[in-house]
Amino acid sequence: MRILNVLCLLLGINACAFAQNGDFESFDLNLNEVLIDAPNGFWNEEPISLPNGYDEDFDFYFNWFISSMTDTTTPGFENQYSAITGSGNEGSQNYAIDYNFASDFSPTQIIIDNAFNDIFVHGMYLTNSTYAYLSMLNGDNFAKKFGGESGDDPDYFYLSFKGVKDGNITSDSLIFYLANFQFEDNSQDYIIDEWTYFDLSSLGQVDEYQVQYFSSDTGAFGINTPTYFCMDDVQWSFIDDVQDLSKNELNIFPNPSSGKLNFESNSEDNLLLSNMDGKIMRTWTEINIGQNSINLSEIPAGLYILRQKDLSFKLIRK
Repeated sequence: MRILNVLCLLLGINACAFAQNGDFESFDLNLNEVLIDAPNGFWNEEPISLPNGYDEDFDFYFNWFISSMTDTTTPGFENQYSAITGSGNEGSQNYAIDYNFASDFSPTQIIIDNAFNDIFVHGMYLTNSTYAYLSMLNGDNFAKKFGGESGDDPDYFYLSFKGVKDGNITSDSLIFYLANFQFEDNSQDYIIDEWTYFDLSSLGQVDEYQVQYFSSDTGAFGINTPTYFCMDDVQWSFIDDVQDLSKNELNIFPNPSSGKLNFESNSEDNLLLSNMDGKIMRTWTEINIGQNSINLSEIPAGLYILRQKDLSFKLIRK
């Protein structure tokens, strides 16, 4: 819940009132175990479904697994189910790990269950697998050492997230670098080795995320870098649970809004727009008593809190 702490301090509310956490701890694993064969082909951690596939020709599983593996030192494919952190986020036991080996290069899917309630995903924690991390750090029989021998090679390994809503793929994408050696100053080069929060709120409310891997190290058969990443603590809300955060309301319309927003104010106090991390996205200082209009066209799609003095209201920018 810590991504909402700043917002909660500002508003004097309990984050648990409107944010929930998919942490994979509901899966029954002992330490250093992995679940590789999902019932009915999906791992379900409300409100997320993670596909799990099986290749009959080569007898191996791919896509999502649920892991509690802790090995951060053994290189190679035999240690493919461990996170480089040695645990889940904040020292928890379980986490999810993806291995993308689709012959048609189809993206990894993270499916959001919107069948019975509207779900809004704020973000999630991501890190490298041990296999991918050590491969990029040292190189192996299949993949290069990132930076090369000189350290100057502008290598990269990143994930591209796109949203799917009502069958339509968003034109925008969000990038998460698992490794980035593209800096002029080599001391800034990095390979992710800790759980790192990735904010997805600007993609708005979606039914599915499609995740694709990109690497500077490619060959005749595609990416040489091991195509794995780990995920934990998916932060989400029922949109209907993100209710008014005070006893009063701002009379705003339309909501959701695609641009222009109208509201009626009983005060000339400043109007603040915060994202779900508590970051102030926009401040309006010229507020009139009575009808007002503001422009949200430059604000990314997402779920926000609109505040004026002690009044607060949820706002969906579509």
